[in-house]
Amino acid sequence: MSIANRKIENMDIVLKIGEQDISSVELYPLLAQYRLLPQLAKEIIIDQAIASITCTPEESTVAKQRFYQKQQIADENQLKVWLDHHGMTPEQLEKLTVRDLKIEKFKQLTWADKLDPYFVKCKGQLDRVLSNVRDN
Repeated sequence: MSIANRKIENMDIVLKIGEQDISSVELYPLLAQYRLLPQLAKEIIIDQAIASITCTPEESTVAKQRFYQKQQIADENQLKVWLDHHGMTPEQLEKLTVRDLKIEKFKQLTWADKLDPYFVKCKGQLDRVLSNVRDN
């Protein structure tokens, strides 16, 4: 998969998958056909929500190390192969490696102060559910 910046027959080719060139005009219908638009919209909304969340350099380094470990990227060659396979630039990968951390920070900032009061409010019901599960 690669991004192409060339024109073929007056069409802007924005994506090449195998031998298939995909134009900007064809991309939207393909995303809809394969039901990828809702997922794309979800990810864009998440990115907008976490845009103002910051990470320290140390947090970013740890997030990158965890990502590399999870993806089994151990050296520069493996990194290049991974980037090529996913059609990403190093800058895009940098954003990706801290994205989960930013999402977790967003959750904490948005809902953490609401969880304890909710838990206390529902504790009686939760205890009954737990008791019923244990009894069965």
